[in-house]
Amino acid sequence: MSKFIDVSTGAVCIAGEYVQKECGVPRAIIPDEEIDMENGWKIKIFKNIQIGGFEGQIALHSYLGTLNQATVGFNACVYGTIEDRFSCHNKILKECLGKPSDKNDISVSYIYEWGRVSSVLDKQKSMSSVIKIHWSLKINRVRVVDLSC
Repeated sequence: MSKFIDVSTGAVCIAGEYVQKECGVPRAIIPDEEIDMENGWKIKIFKNIQIGGFEGQIALHSYLGTLNQATVGFNACVYGTIEDRFSCHNKILKECLGKPSDKNDISVSYIYEWGRVSSVLDKQKSMSSVIKIHWSLKINRVRVVDLSC
């Protein structure tokens, strides 16, 4: 089973390093693009990077220096129809996280104490299928653990 995300803490494995809500992105991981929305929000985009053993893209969204959410797309899921990509994302999540907490025709969700991981099919706005990670707005006191991706 891949360690794409540590379900006990919500830490995401990017390029062999775990990224956590409270700790942010390790300096060793250089984003391909950084966007400052000039309203407190910043987005760091990483392209063609290892995410828990899978090649893909991830955008980390932070507000006032604290990670709030991430959007993930895996390279293995870029072919075929939008429904094929949604199915591929769901397969990876099931492999990594097990049985979902909630499931319907357009989303699959895994709910944890620290937040939520969802696979979302958006046919109306962006015609995309992505995995979204939302960290809870409450401050989680995450224990420091030695994790290996």
